[in-house]
Amino acid sequence: MAAAVLLAASAAPAADLIVRTDGTSVWAQRVQAAGEQVSYVPDGGGSEMRIARADVDAIIPAVIRGTQYDTATVSKVLADIDRATGKHGKLRKQLNMLRGEWSALQKDDSGLEKEIAAILEKYERNPADTARFKEARVALSMMQFKDMRGRYRDKIETGLARMLATYTATNMVRLAAMTNLSSMTIGQFRAARKIADDLRAAKVEPGAQASAEAMLTACRTNAWSFNGRRAWDIFQKGKSLQAYLDSAALLHALKTYVAADEPQQQFLEGLLAKLKTAVVKAAPDYSFEFEGYSLSRGDRELL
Repeated sequence: MAAAVLLAASAAPAADLIVRTDGTSVWAQRVQAAGEQVSYVPDGGGSEMRIARADVDAIIPAVIRGTQYDTATVSKVLADIDRATGKHGKLRKQLNMLRGEWSALQKDDSGLEKEIAAILEKYERNPADTARFKEARVALSMMQFKDMRGRYRDKIETGLARMLATYTATNMVRLAAMTNLSSMTIGQFRAARKIADDLRAAKVEPGAQASAEAMLTACRTNAWSFNGRRAWDIFQKGKSLQAYLDSAALLHALKTYVAADEPQQQFLEGLLAKLKTAVVKAAPDYSFEFEGYSLSRGDRELL
C-alpha cells in the first residue's frame, strides 16, 4: 500500500502542460509566453521549441513543491484546469494529474506535524530493527509528498537524518560486540553479515560503512578459524560415518556462508577431499564416490 502511494505521487509530472487549441498537449519545461509566441523545452529534453500563442488554449503550471501559493493563485489554476477539461475531454488524464497536486494545496496539512512525530516515536522504540527502520523511512518519504507547501521539510529531513544516525549507531554496537566472539558459529556469522548488509543497503556514511566492513572481516576470520578447526576435530574424535557427515556439513556451511573468495572455497574443497580419504579408511563398508555422499554396499548395488 505504501509503495503504491509513493508511485502514485511520483507519477505526477514536475512539468507544465501546454494545451493546444486543437486538443493536443505537450509536457514542457521553461515555458515562456512573450508577445505572439510561446517558447518551451519538451519535458523529455531537446531543443527549445516555439508555438504561436493563438494556438495555445491554456498553460497549466505544475506545482513547485515548497512554494507558498496564495489562495487566489490556487483558485485560478484550478479554474483553468476545469475549463480546459470541459473543452478537451481527451486530456482529462493529464489535467487530473495536475488537479490532484493543486487541490492538495487547499487541504489543511496541520496534522502532518503529529504524523511525523508519531512515525519517529514508533521507530525509536526499537531503533536497531531493520524492518522498522525501512517502514519509518517510507512513511517519512510519504510525508514529503503530502507536505505540498514544504512547511515541514526541515522537520522531515531532520527526522530522516536522525533515524539514519540512530540506526547506524545501534547496529554498529551490535556488530562490534560480535567481533569479540572468538568461537563464532555459522549462525552467528550469518547474523553479523546481515547487519553489515543492512547497513550497506541503508546507505550509511562511508566511514561507518568502512568500519562495518572491517568488523565483518573480523567476524569472518573468527568464524573461519573456529569452524575450520571444529570440523576436523569432530571427525578425528569420532572417526565414524556420523562424525564424517557432521564434519562435512560444517565444511559445506563454511564454503556457502563464510568463504570470502574462490581461494578460500578451493581450500575447503581440499579439506573435504582430505576428509573423504580419511573416512574411507574409517568406514570401509561405505562408498563416498557419489559426490561425497555415503552409500552402503546395498545402496551401491541398486545403482
